[in-house]
Amino acid sequence: MKEKFDRFYGHKVTIITLSYNDFSRIERTIRSVFDQDIFMSRDVEYIIADDGSDNYNYDFLVSKVSEYCCNEKIHCSFLIYSNEKNLGTVKSFNKAVSLSSGDIIIPLSSGDEFYNKSSVSTILRAFESSNFQMLTAFREILSNDQAISVRPVRRDAELLKKGDRKETLKALAVKGNFISGACTYYQKKFLQEMGGFDEDFVLLEDYPLYLKALKKGYSIGFIDRITMKHQIGGVSMSGRRKDVHPELINDFAKVREWITKNIPMTKRDRRYFNFFQVKSRKQRLSPKTILFGFDCFAVWLCLYIYDGVKDKINK
Repeated sequence: MKEKFDRFYGHKVTIITLSYNDFSRIERTIRSVFDQDIFMSRDVEYIIADDGSDNYNYDFLVSKVSEYCCNEKIHCSFLIYSNEKNLGTVKSFNKAVSLSSGDIIIPLSSGDEFYNKSSVSTILRAFESSNFQMLTAFREILSNDQAISVRPVRRDAELLKKGDRKETLKALAVKGNFISGACTYYQKKFLQEMGGFDEDFVLLEDYPLYLKALKKGYSIGFIDRITMKHQIGGVSMSGRRKDVHPELINDFAKVREWITKNIPMTKRDRRYFNFFQVKSRKQRLSPKTILFGFDCFAVWLCLYIYDGVKDKINK
């Protein structure tokens, strides 16, 4: 078990905002960063890493960040840049981490916001009071600025809070990813030990890292708080495969291949893996699948109904 952890009281934090083409809400992201109470007591580094956007405007971003950094009460250094060409999320994130000087890496993508003014402080306290090198948390999902759900669902959150590495690995491998990279935070040393995010993938940085880290003996800690707000809408909510970027489809195919080669499964596990990870929603609803895989279908239907009811209750 690789639970080595250097205590980071007084450590430096790096917040990384990745952007690509959509800057419609980045002012809100920047404001959310500098609203954090952490700036009054800690040394913070803020990086905005653009991945070769056609509409990238360096002067605009510098002016917005400088508005806050000129405040003598804010202890912050910043770096703003754009890649000469589009690298994809994985390489772009790795580059930003390599340029960072912080001990703790906190992502907050363009358009996202921290949940409240103490979100970063909450994350740091969680690191400082535990031995985890990777922590995840709840995120609030919004559409048109209206909260519609909180993820992960309570069932998955309870699994994470148990801290059973093997059980978490099996659940992620068999039924798919339920841990969002949008609200997962890292000790930089851990990322260096892992060789960064796996650049065999283009857009999918988080899921392969979780699987490989758990397989190697690392654990994922859970912060029982909402730490950020993630805005979605339109196509991104449809869940239809035709709306998903081709590179992301390829990345998921590579993950499934890695799982089949590296994660031991029982016959039952493989049935669930095929149902949850391989079949599309349309295929899951086909008469043939329901007939010959009724146990998988029944589990999926019950979870779908349960999660839907929970979302309505929590609104």
